[in-house]
Amino acid sequence: MMNVDWNHLQPQSGLPDGQWREAVSPDPLLYQADEFYDPERILSHLGPLLREEGPLKAERCEILNVRYRFRKSLHVVYRFSAGGKKRIVSLRFFPRGESLPCYREALARAFDKEAVAHLPDWDAVGWRFPEDPGLPLLGRMSDRQYIYDHLSASLDSPAASGTMAWDLLSYLPGERCSVHYRFPGYSLVGKMQREGTPLEHEQMVRLWHSPHRRFRMPAPIGFDRESGARWESFAAGSRIETLFARADLSLLVERVAHAAAAFHQTPMEDLPANGVAQILGRLNKKMIPRISEALFPLAPELAEFHRRLIQQAASLPIRPARTLHGDFHTANMLIDEEGLVIIDMSRLALGDPAYDLALFGSRLLLIAMHRRERLAQAADAVAALPAAYAAASGEAIPEKTFAWYIAAALVGRQIKTCINHRAPGLEWLAPRLLDGAGRILEEEKFEGSAFRD
Repeated sequence: MMNVDWNHLQPQSGLPDGQWREAVSPDPLLYQADEFYDPERILSHLGPLLREEGPLKAERCEILNVRYRFRKSLHVVYRFSAGGKKRIVSLRFFPRGESLPCYREALARAFDKEAVAHLPDWDAVGWRFPEDPGLPLLGRMSDRQYIYDHLSASLDSPAASGTMAWDLLSYLPGERCSVHYRFPGYSLVGKMQREGTPLEHEQMVRLWHSPHRRFRMPAPIGFDRESGARWESFAAGSRIETLFARADLSLLVERVAHAAAAFHQTPMEDLPANGVAQILGRLNKKMIPRISEALFPLAPELAEFHRRLIQQAASLPIRPARTLHGDFHTANMLIDEEGLVIIDMSRLALGDPAYDLALFGSRLLLIAMHRRERLAQAADAVAALPAAYAAASGEAIPEKTFAWYIAAALVGRQIKTCINHRAPGLEWLAPRLLDGAGRILEEEKFEGSAFRD
């Protein structure tokens, strides 16, 4: 469900690999940030939202997604399973005593008022899926007749609408949702996002039919302008994170490098720029201030890193812009018997291929750090990535360029995602990521030493 399997219900303990000092700023407003993953509190508070044709005695609880902003907002998506039934509940948490006005507003706007609940003892408002005030047409994503009516003309199958089964793939309340549908003989994925436009579908169609395409991707199927939903074929591969413990990381890097090279060499027009200027702009405007606020004890080191990142950006070589995936991390690629399938191409851009490679490499390092396994091997694999890419593409990635991009990604993407998901182990993950990024900038190359010590 999340791009990293944080396993919130079994939080890590202790500070591994040395005594990293406390880095997380206590949140004076959203006290639930320190207890939303407590199983006893979850079940004791969520009873009203587990009643639908009778109460559900949950046998299993999962946290599917967390979206957190220090002092501002905390949304959590839970899934409960029992006796073959599943219920999905999203909660929005508030400062003490401030949840009632939101509950009244949510109740007034609700399609199904029984699917909205006020949890005053936890200062929260909850919605039972698919009730969602930010995605008012989300109910259509589980409506068999709606799905069949929109897809029957696009799919060569006589399946009746009543034979459909579905599972939630990802869900961020008020923003986006992905669903896996299964019909007899085939599967597909439906995606809905707030203010969805046909642009992503049109871009996927262009990529799918491009005579230059040499990489594998889902086939685009259709788009509904009214709801903003679109559909594509289902890719049945496994996530890299699932395979991480036993994967041949050297082979993985070769596959990723070949797929990235093929993607970058597929020309696309009218894409936004995503180069050094854009990366620094996002860091300056959003990422650095948010990270500094949520991790106030790290603010001095973060400011120094930011200064050095800006300073080194001026000396990077100017390189030809290529078609970038833009979100080329481990959860947006799947592995099957034939190799790699690239998915979720909603951030296409033009820029340096080092951007995509650094995003993949920095996420691989984060996974190894969080899971506390194979970190040295992951560092070696990431260090081998530029050479593997050069062999696949015929285009060398300068050492200094790769080092700059991976340092920027470790802070601007990986620390940020740790904060956004209130990651278990954030108190030691964040300072180690920042320390590693700073050492990479200092060395002006990535050899993995910053993650082996």
